[in-house]
Amino acid sequence: MKKITPLNILFINILVLFLVLLLYSYTNSDIKNITKEYIEYKSLSVNYKNSKNSFYRKQEVENKIKKILRQLRIKNAIIKKSGKKLNIQIKKISLSKKDKLLNKVFNEKFIIIKFKIEKNNFLLELGL
Repeated sequence: MKKITPLNILFINILVLFLVLLLYSYTNSDIKNITKEYIEYKSLSVNYKNSKNSFYRKQEVENKIKKILRQLRIKNAIIKKSGKKLNIQIKKISLSKKDKLLNKVFNEKFIIIKFKIEKNNFLLELGL
């Protein structure tokens, strides 16, 4: 049987070190690839969620406004859709209905672009 010399031990240590470094580089590159894929997947899912929400948000906003107007029994409301805006104009509205409408509109999560109240008129412009 051969004797184990210090040169053999040194060679085995260098070989093990080389294998460990090689495996580490492979795993490090795999981890980098996985993190890149994760970031791409995450941005893709956020984009999908935003597009889905913006698509459904248009109908949701319109339905909520119609529901609020129905609850308050406001019949002389003019609702116009133009691009990414929803214009609501009400002429001859009583003070109590105006207060209730303001409370309901401000309690919902609407994007209010323009808001104008006059003595008997009410103008509200919402973003879709």
